[in-house]
Amino acid sequence: NTKASLVEKNLFLFDLVCNYNDNSLLDYEKSKVETLNVMINSKNSEQNFNLVSKHNNKYTEASMKNFAICKNDSILNINTNGIIYKGASKSVVNQKTKGILLDMNSIISANPWLQIDEYDSMASHGAGIGTIDEEELYYLMSRGLTKEISENLIIKGFVNPIYENIKNDKLLDLIVSLVEKSL
Repeated sequence: NTKASLVEKNLFLFDLVCNYNDNSLLDYEKSKVETLNVMINSKNSEQNFNLVSKHNNKYTEASMKNFAICKNDSILNINTNGIIYKGASKSVVNQKTKGILLDMNSIISANPWLQIDEYDSMASHGAGIGTIDEEELYYLMSRGLTKEISENLIIKGFVNPIYENIKNDKLLDLIVSLVEKSL
């Protein structure tokens, strides 16, 4: 049985300098945090995201997925930190960051970090940053889509996880409109 559980889905569309900090404290045995972050920076600004999960008890779990999109000479710094303290046996931390650069002058810096002080635990992290995959683009274009439509489909694939659980159509339309304006 889980003592505490949190599922968090965040969409960041800031168009200014931003410093965002999020700390998940897993103090109760069998507590769980699942975080999905989509960050879009398209306004020539620098944004910093510091995301931390701290495991203070046994059988805790933290899953963090970050999707970043950057254009117009923007900078996104994404620092993820998973800490499993001594005594937090059987704890699990997973971090994943994927980023798409939409111009040559933008920067996404993904810095996954793990501090594991308990041998009886599992931890993983990974990061991948790049431009739109040419093979994916070619595949879509070979099916009759234009380059612009193909690029938009790939980009929307990064944002779709945010849309999945929004049941209110008016709210969904508003969020989709805001995202499209950002891109």
